[in-house]
Amino acid sequence: MGKKQYIIFLIVIIITIIALLTLFEFQTEMSITIFDKSDNKATFFRGRLFNYNIQGIKNDKSLFHSKLVKFTKNKVSNPIIMKNMKDNNIIFQNQDEIEIYSSEGTLLHEIEVGKGKDIGYILSIDSSDLNGDSRDELLIITGKTNGKYGEKMVILEVNSSLNKILDYSFGDMNPWKVQVCDIDGDDRKEIAITMYKKTEFHPIMANRPYIYEWIDRGIFPKWRGSRLSRPFDDYIFLDIDNDKADNIASIELLQDGRKIINLYQWKGFGFESMGESKEYDDIIDIKKAKNNNNLIDIQIKEGKSILWVTLKYNDGELKEIKKQKGISKNLILE
Repeated sequence: MGKKQYIIFLIVIIITIIALLTLFEFQTEMSITIFDKSDNKATFFRGRLFNYNIQGIKNDKSLFHSKLVKFTKNKVSNPIIMKNMKDNNIIFQNQDEIEIYSSEGTLLHEIEVGKGKDIGYILSIDSSDLNGDSRDELLIITGKTNGKYGEKMVILEVNSSLNKILDYSFGDMNPWKVQVCDIDGDDRKEIAITMYKKTEFHPIMANRPYIYEWIDRGIFPKWRGSRLSRPFDDYIFLDIDNDKADNIASIELLQDGRKIINLYQWKGFGFESMGESKEYDDIIDIKKAKNNNNLIDIQIKEGKSILWVTLKYNDGELKEIKKQKGISKNLILE
């Protein structure tokens, strides 16, 4: 190839890259902080090109360590961090598999899921060090069908190989979300499962928050509440008042169809409300805010606009301190 042809070739490549970047629809970006032996930091990004979903890891130290993780028409979700002694990992959950990467973008484990597989269709995942061995376990809610509700929880140890340490069926209780928490501040982890079921004293189908203790590689009921103050869509855990115990922040439905955020604290026999937000036409999503347990980010619908609102908790009040259009950026995964 002559010098002139080489220059033309480079120009064509550059134009092609620019054209693809123009067509790329950026959706979200997360700053991933990895506290490991290399003090590695990376940025996760997600977007769409044509009709395909794209996930990738951009290493902050070198572009050459960046990695395109997924290019698929299937639905993709945001990653979670799995702490694994010195080397922490990034977990990507997709419709038909779970992929575990190093912070540099090296694929470590791939778990195929779905009908006929060891693990059924995935509804929800979380990771935390349940056993106190400085290695996070992977918790997965799975179901027989690719639907809205699951059937059981599987817990895996992730080392050089994958070991199943729990396979627990919930029968017809319809679990659909798993979260690890510490509601009483005793440094022992609880496992929260959101069910969709009836109860004896509230015989209608509704979301129910159930809390289990993890003891000797088994789960035991700690609190199986029939409901929160109101019907809820979703909730997260965070230590919003810095007392070393996790609080619940829930998206709750009012009688007029609007929604609010309600905060709860554990009182030894159940959860007690400790403050609420203002009312919103709709609340679509809720997340922990960047590097600050006193802040919550919620995605709301206001008229025809989709906005992200930051809420600050102080002395029993949950108030707006920021509102912006577009995507939620720079969430810290630690």
